[in-house]
Amino acid sequence: MNYFQFFFVLCVSSLLTAVGAQDIHHSQFNQTAFNINPALTGAFNGEVRAIGTYRNQWSQVLRGDAYNSYSISVDSRKELVSEDFIGFGFSGYRDVAGELNFGTTQGTVSAAYGKLIKKDSSQTHYLVGGAQYGIAKRTVDLSGARWPSQHDGNGGFDINSPSPSGFNPNFLHADVNIGLTWLSSFGDRKSLYLGVAAYHVNTPNISFYGDTTVANLAVRKVLHGGGEFPITNQLSIAPSFLYLNQGAHNQINVGTNLRVSNSKKPALSYLQGGIYYRTNRKVNGGIHSDAIIFIGTLKFEQVTLGVSYDYTISELGLAGSSNGALEISAGVILGGQKKENYSFPRY
Repeated sequence: MNYFQFFFVLCVSSLLTAVGAQDIHHSQFNQTAFNINPALTGAFNGEVRAIGTYRNQWSQVLRGDAYNSYSISVDSRKELVSEDFIGFGFSGYRDVAGELNFGTTQGTVSAAYGKLIKKDSSQTHYLVGGAQYGIAKRTVDLSGARWPSQHDGNGGFDINSPSPSGFNPNFLHADVNIGLTWLSSFGDRKSLYLGVAAYHVNTPNISFYGDTTVANLAVRKVLHGGGEFPITNQLSIAPSFLYLNQGAHNQINVGTNLRVSNSKKPALSYLQGGIYYRTNRKVNGGIHSDAIIFIGTLKFEQVTLGVSYDYTISELGLAGSSNGALEISAGVILGGQKKENYSFPRY
């Protein structure tokens, strides 16, 4: 008898038919631009950008059945004669967890249009609008599942008893996302950005019981921003924040990086370290402190490498049941990276 399997299937079959699920989140949210705002498509200094991330969460609680998330994105930009730009891109992610391999696999295509508002020798301002369209597949492996109807009343399961009918272990749904971002650059290491976005505006039905039960995925509303501000010739701070609201779920990530730029050895553009705080609002009121996040990043001429660790400070972590989450990112930007080109902030 496996109580975890029983509990997990109960959660999937009941919660997903009653409320909208909560999306995956990343600690290095500035490295997962497609997951926080479609308007960031093509909004970078370069011609082609590719980023991949991996996240492992709750490994101490779930052991080999921990949450594992993988994502990749590629986007490019084309400048117009007016110095406006068009951005195109695609992304994909895979999230899987639990003994029943409850997973989500999604692919999206993105497009954005950036309107140059003002540009002179000291500053550049863009207003960018973007949209995404995606197809997601949700799956559950029922080969090891145990259902309430199979409970024998004596603390065990009768696997020969019939399982509930109408449960669809895999299905597809469409996904539509939109966003708007303001980007400002004031020269080397001086920038600001602010954006808003809405994900799942089509509120797709994500019930494993198909059309017989409606469980619409709640719209995820996003507010994010940040910038970079020089302290000395080589030292700057790069604060940023991310606010998420999805149904009853609310989350805030806020913190800053200390960035050291290297002008003497261009091969290493900068290195940075940062601390972030993630908190959630409790459903019944009050604040739930979730984690302290430590982030380190190396930026070479074209390649960016990042690693972060979430130190859990909630009751789960203090009780010794969770050792947090590890996240790794790697990105590359090709073409158009001239030193005098500061059209877009460095995220």
